[in-house]
Amino acid sequence: MHKQGVAAFVLAAWSFASCAVQAQDSIERGRYLVEGILTCGNCHSPRAPGGVVDSTRLYSGGPQTWDEPAFTVKGSNITPDLDTGIGRWSAEWFLARTLGRPRVVAGDLGVRKAVGTAYFGGRMPTESEVRTATEHWGAAAGVAQQLLLNTLVSPDRTVPPTP
Repeated sequence: MHKQGVAAFVLAAWSFASCAVQAQDSIERGRYLVEGILTCGNCHSPRAPGGVVDSTRLYSGGPQTWDEPAFTVKGSNITPDLDTGIGRWSAEWFLARTLGRPRVVAGDLGVRKAVGTAYFGGRMPTESEVRTATEHWGAAAGVAQQLLLNTLVSPDRTVPPTP
């Protein structure tokens, strides 16, 4: 009996430790990709004197602009700041964009703006209003959301009629 109790305790402790290690591994993997492989800070962070990346304002927008005949690109603010950054990126958005799950990311500023243009006469809707306005999308939510977001960059595309 005592051996079974010890075995159960060891198994539970190992499971808990394994989850913590996996979570840490995910964070470290993300840091490795952002800072090591993709080097996001090089374009998306301001510079301090001497041209080094200003580590106190990482990812808040860089000074570089690439002005090409076909496009202009600026190292924009990719922080979660609601006013100047990319807004909240959540597990919901990750599931929709990366895993193709049929979710509308109602808190994302781009999604709110696109839904506002399509369904609210240009007014910025609340998260709750976005969820209500898009609930009829059902299993096609991921595709519908992407098509609607495309209207923000290509305004000449048609927008769904107001229900």
